[in-house]
Amino acid sequence: MKRLGLIDSDNKPTQLANDWRLDEKYKASCDEMVRNVYPQELLELFPDSNFDKQSVVSWFMGHGVGSGAAVKMTALYSLLISGELKDVQNIKAAGEKKPLAQKTQKNSTKQYDTPITTKNTFIPPQGISEKRPNLHIDLQIHISPESSPEQIETIFASMAKYLYGENS
Repeated sequence: MKRLGLIDSDNKPTQLANDWRLDEKYKASCDEMVRNVYPQELLELFPDSNFDKQSVVSWFMGHGVGSGAAVKMTALYSLLISGELKDVQNIKAAGEKKPLAQKTQKNSTKQYDTPITTKNTFIPPQGISEKRPNLHIDLQIHISPESSPEQIETIFASMAKYLYGENS
């Protein structure tokens, strides 16, 4: 975050971080971050967002980065070099689920048993798939710019303790 220019040496958000949040300043902010972080060689080889992602991954790997990190670095480079705002309305519309069509059958009395649970075992009701759904949780934390480094450390120590059961 410091290399991008988003936080200063006191871990406080910079004006660039504030500008990056604004639609009208987003592109200029992305351009400034690209200039802050990426070497001229990369910018000359891949000057715009129309590049082969695998070539950029290979470039990062050729400079001592592992494949996983190179993929992530390429994703950030792609995001910043394009400087494009995503159309939020289209993203929201694409994410909305259509209601399920309801089937009605006359004299249908199919019943499902309730699930049977025992310690560490799940037996699904009859007629229900045995696969459990995947659970994905995103945690977003807003930390005040006025927070001291000690307060930030305390926040993350509490997260480790209560989310992961780690005692520090």
